[in-house]
Amino acid sequence: MKKFGGETGIGLSICADIIAEHGGEIKVESKEGEFTRVVVELPAIAPPRPN
Repeated sequence: MKKFGGETGIGLSICADIIAEHGGEIKVESKEGEFTRVVVELPAIAPPRPN
């Protein structure tokens, strides 16, 4: 999974880690001065967590 940093701040990195823990994925697309699109995909049922 891509780690975020730099200008995106640590918040997005923390979000990406939490989403990954739940079996999901976060995608970010941005064009400076025009838009930023953030897509969060999560499974309908989270994968089992290790005990």
